[in-house]
Amino acid sequence: MRYTSGVYSPLITSHSSPKAEVNTSAQHILCQGQTAETRHSVQADIYSCTTRHLHLLRQCLDTTQGELSYVQANTNRCIDEIDNLQRTMSSLLLGYSADMDTLPLPLCKQVARCLLQEQCLRSEFGAPFESHLYVPIQALADLQVDFLRQLRDGTARSPLLVLLADMGMGKTWSSASLALSCCDDSHSNVVPFFVLLRSGLTRSLEAFFHASDPSEVAERCQVLHRGGKTPLLVLDGIDEVDEEEMRRDLEWVSQFLQAVRGEALVTVSCRGSVWRNSSGVSAARVTLEGHLYKPDSRSAQPGCSIELTQLSDRERGAVLALYGLGHMTIPPLLLEMCRKPFLIRLVAEYVERTGLVPDPGSVPSFLPLFYDATFRSRDTVLFRMGIDESTTKQYLIPFVKLLGGVGGRVVEDSLPTAWAGDLKWAGVTSCGLVDSETAFYNDLGITDMYQPFVEQIVAESESRSGVGVLVSDVKQEMKRVVDATTAPEGVCDKPGREREGKEEKYGKVRDCLQNYLWRHSVLSCIENEDTRLYLCTIADDGACALAQALPSLTSLTDALPSLTSLTKINLNDNTIQNSGARSLADAMKKMKRRPNVWLVWNNISIFTKGVLWLSGLNV
Repeated sequence: MRYTSGVYSPLITSHSSPKAEVNTSAQHILCQGQTAETRHSVQADIYSCTTRHLHLLRQCLDTTQGELSYVQANTNRCIDEIDNLQRTMSSLLLGYSADMDTLPLPLCKQVARCLLQEQCLRSEFGAPFESHLYVPIQALADLQVDFLRQLRDGTARSPLLVLLADMGMGKTWSSASLALSCCDDSHSNVVPFFVLLRSGLTRSLEAFFHASDPSEVAERCQVLHRGGKTPLLVLDGIDEVDEEEMRRDLEWVSQFLQAVRGEALVTVSCRGSVWRNSSGVSAARVTLEGHLYKPDSRSAQPGCSIELTQLSDRERGAVLALYGLGHMTIPPLLLEMCRKPFLIRLVAEYVERTGLVPDPGSVPSFLPLFYDATFRSRDTVLFRMGIDESTTKQYLIPFVKLLGGVGGRVVEDSLPTAWAGDLKWAGVTSCGLVDSETAFYNDLGITDMYQPFVEQIVAESESRSGVGVLVSDVKQEMKRVVDATTAPEGVCDKPGREREGKEEKYGKVRDCLQNYLWRHSVLSCIENEDTRLYLCTIADDGACALAQALPSLTSLTDALPSLTSLTKINLNDNTIQNSGARSLADAMKKMKRRPNVWLVWNNISIFTKGVLWLSGLNV
C-alpha cells in the first residue's frame, strides 16, 4: 500500500502477487519439457520475471520513502510552528503581565489564570493539582474569605497569612485552589500570582512583575491596587527549599510587606514542624509577626494564621467518595489515617492496583503505603520523610549488617520485623498520620486496639527490669492508669477537669506504650541496660564503615524512633587508629542528634585525641 492524495492505493495493480506470478510462469515452462536447453530457458524466464518485479517493488518503496520523508518534513515543520506559537503566546502572556496595571480586571484575571496553568501545580512529593478531586477544608476556606476582605476598605492591617499543615494535608492543593478561585470569581478584585518556591522565588517574580527586588515588586503591586486590583502573592512550599534559601525568601517577604504598606496580600504555606524548628525560619519569624493575620479563635499554634492537622468526618467522607472509596469497608485504623488527604490517594492507588483495601493487621498489605520498593516512583509515607529506597539500601541495611558483623547482635533477618514495627507505630503515632490523642481518645480506644499490647508490656516488664521506662513504680502506675482508662466512665460535674485528667492518663499510657514499642524494634537486639551499643574487635576499617553509616541516623531517627534510643556507642578497647577516629569525628559533625562515642584504650595519638576531644568524642 502507498499513500497518495490522502488515500491508500495498492503498490501493484495485478490481482496476483509477484511470488505467485513467478511460480505460475515456472510451472508452465517446466511442463513443456525437461531438456537442458529447456531448463536453461526456464531459469532465464524466472530470473527475468523476478528482476522485473523486484524493480517494480523498489520503485514503489522509493516512492513511499519519498512520501514518508515529505510527511516527516511537514510534521517537523508543524512541530516547529507549534513551538514558535507557544513561545509567542508565552511572550505575549509575559507582556500582558507587565501591563496589568493598564488592563481591565477581567483580562488581568485571565492572564493570572494562564500564568497559573503554565506551572506544574504540585508539591515536591505530591500529585499534580486536580480541582475536581479537591475538597475545601472548611476552617481554612472561611479564614481565606475573611483574609481577602481586608483590602475592600482600603489597606490591609494584617496582609500575611501563614498556613501550616502536617505532611500530606494538601498545602499545595489548598494554595492552588485559592489562586484558581480568585481567578474565577468575577465578584472579587483579587489577582493572584502563584509561586512554587522550590522553582525559585526570583525567577517567578521576574516572570510576573519583570522585577525581583522587594521594593520594585511592591511599587508595581501598589500601582495595581490603585487601579482597583488586589495583588495576592501565593508562596507555596517554604519547607521545600534549603535553610539558606528559606532565610532569603522570608527576608524578601518581610522587606516586601514593609514596602507595600498593606496594598497587597501574601500567603505562605509550610510544614508545621519546619516552621517551628528551622533556623531559616526563626530569624524572620519575629519580623513577620507584626504583619500576621491571626484570628485568635482559629489559630491552633502561635506564629501562624491557621494550622491544619486532619480532615473532619465530613471532609474525609467527601474525599473518599471522590476517589471512589466511599462504598468500601475500611478498617478503623486505616480510616483514621485517611484524615490525611494524601493517604486517601495512596489507598485509592492500592485498591486500583490490587482490588483490595490495605489491612493494618497485615504487614504485606499495609507496608506499601509506607515503603514500596516495587513502585519506585510512588508517593509513600517514608518517601515523603526522605527515607527512599536508595537511602534504605545505602545506609540502613549496611548499618545493620555492620553491627552484626563486628560483635553486635543485630542481623539482617531482624530488619523486616523491626521495619514493620516502626512503620505501624512510629509511622502512625509519631509522624502526624494519626494524632496520638485521637488514636487513644476516640473509638479506637485502648480496649479495642491497644489493650493487647498494654497487657504484653505489663507481662514482659516482670522479666525486663533493665528497660528504664518499665521499672517498678512506672510499671505499676501504668497498670493503674490502664485499669482506670478502660473502666466505664462515671458521671462528673466538671467535664473540663475530667478531660484534663483523662488526657494526663492517656499521655502516661502513650509514653509507656511508645517507649516499649521503640525498644522492641531495631535496637531491641543491641541494647542493654543503659541503651548503649558495644562494638568489639573493630579496627580502622570498621570505624570508617561505622562513620559512613552514622550520618544517615539524622534522617532515620525522625522516621524510625527506635533509633533515637541509641544514646551511647562504646568503642573502648579496640584497635582503632587515627584515620578511623577522625572519620568518626567528621561523621559526628554532620549529625543533629549526637550519641556519646567512647574511644578509650585505642591506638590513637595524643594529638588526635585532643582534636577528637574538641569534636565531642570521649577519648
